Amino acid sequence: MKNKFTNLMKKWVRLGLVGSVMLPLLLGYAQPPPPANAPVAGQAASPAPPAVSPTVAEVIRLAESGVSEDVIMAYIQNSPGAFDLSADQILYVKDVGLSSQVITAMLNRDAALRNQPQPPTAQPPTAPPPAPGPTVPVEAPLTPQSVEVSAPPAQVNYFYSDLSPYGTWVDLEGFGWCWQPSVVVINRGWRPYCDSGHWIYSDCGWYWQSNYSWGWAPFHYGRWYAHPRCGWVWTPDTVWAPAWVTWRSSGDYCGWAPLPPHAVFDVGVGWRFNGVRVGLNFDFGLRSDHFTFVGLHDFNERDLGHRRLAPVEVTKIYNRTTIINNYTVNNNTIINHGIAVDRVAAVARTPIHRATVREAPVESIKTVTT
Repeated sequence: MKNKFTNLMKKWVRLGLVGSVMLPLLLGYAQPPPPANAPVAGQAASPAPPAVSPTVAEVIRLAESGVSEDVIMAYIQNSPGAFDLSADQILYVKDVGLSSQVITAMLNRDAALRNQPQPPTAQPPTAPPPAPGPTVPVEAPLTPQSVEVSAPPAQVNYFYSDLSPYGTWVDLEGFGWCWQPSVVVINRGWRPYCDSGHWIYSDCGWYWQSNYSWGWAPFHYGRWYAHPRCGWVWTPDTVWAPAWVTWRSSGDYCGWAPLPPHAVFDVGVGWRFNGVRVGLNFDFGLRSDHFTFVGLHDFNERDLGHRRLAPVEVTKIYNRTTIINNYTVNNNTIINHGIAVDRVAAVARTPIHRATVREAPVESIKTVTT
């Protein structure tokens, strides 16, 4: 049986009246621990990712090994075998980080193979293939090693089975069990709350709408950390928010960064970091390169990853920004106020409608689009 606690988290979703946006919500602000007999990883039967052809598996392997996209495209264009991507498989390879250009190339290669004339049944003898040339070593990115877990800690267990097909669980010193999405390995420039998603204004404040099927968890629970060797990793937690980020603003620009581990918001107390109470202007030790900055006129766009400012521009703006950590709680739900919505609307010169929320069935999570 599927993990009851995970099902409970997925059961409650938020339906925005603007474009029918589904927003996952965990019941309540502070959650009780799961029952003592809650199933552990390996016992929970999460839906398995779709099986892919050997040629698709090789494309994923090449991408994760750090080779350039030009090499991957060359492999696709010269592949004698079909990729045979179904709709579910297309969603899966996108979730693990393959670019739209690579996916399109696989589809085009299948079309070309279908249009090739069939070879005659009898083939004349051919000379043996030449001996292979010397191999060219490829330097793979430094990524954590996958670790099999027979009984992961409870907070990991809530998410373990659902996230395992799309990344790697690792035990990092000082942070415990963390998850790294495969897209980090494939795209070293990837960052959370930036790529493949956009902001929606709701009655819970600014909500991050992810395009990944796994986005219901890491962008609404837990914290992200830019590990100096591994890159971005996610540390689980069971308190829901529309987005766990800190904000900065300067003139007609705004920026946000994932809150780090050990940044905790307590009702009636405010923010704590590493167990110590901190003020609303605390920076949580985040640097300028942790932030995504955009012009306010681009804030409502859906391709923020392509509209973010270059690092050199962020460095210039960062030191002039004001920190914004204005979270509140209403009816046991975290509210992320962030950038003032009227300010965004004034610069963008477009009205911003607030998404209201209601309960919706779990089956709608992966099927409703914005």
